[in-house]
Amino acid sequence: MITYRSARIFILPAFILAALLSVASAQTKPLEKAQEEAAATPAISVAYDETRYLTIAKLTIDSRDENEPLKKSTKKFEWTLESWFSVKGIDQNPARVVLCASTQSKRFLFQNSTELILTFAGEDILLGEGQRTSEFKGRARESVCWEVDKMIVEEFGSAASASFSAAGLKGNFSADSLAKFKAYSRVLAVK
Repeated sequence: MITYRSARIFILPAFILAALLSVASAQTKPLEKAQEEAAATPAISVAYDETRYLTIAKLTIDSRDENEPLKKSTKKFEWTLESWFSVKGIDQNPARVVLCASTQSKRFLFQNSTELILTFAGEDILLGEGQRTSEFKGRARESVCWEVDKMIVEEFGSAASASFSAAGLKGNFSADSLAKFKAYSRVLAVK
């Protein structure tokens, strides 16, 4: 009787663990497949960082091309959306999702405020204050990053229109940028 109980205590958890591992592996998109899907859109990349044991999916959008006021006031205004996964490949739960704005202009744009508001279909989402780094090398260069939920990726992926407001700057995301966000969302989808 004691032997039966001992065996049941060890075999049952081992069986449950094996079942969970097989389900977990089925819910992970292989790195090669994600890279193949990302290659279809030049603004998207997927890579595995062996030093940090992370798969990093990245999308870069140039907002200067889409917004005339930004062309006049900045030399560079790019958005970068990154999703980090703690597996080799892509799963449904990113370890971190970061939205960053990188700028280059005559003056520091985010010096007084790093608050960001994204608008999807008329609904405002306040992301709050971001983490700012800056340097001056002939021009003011800044990078401001906001930690966001994976819901932001889903919102961008299904948005018919989207805009932003940050540091007194306002702009819209073009149909081309929204198509890139949709492609990024598809790369991150795990079936």
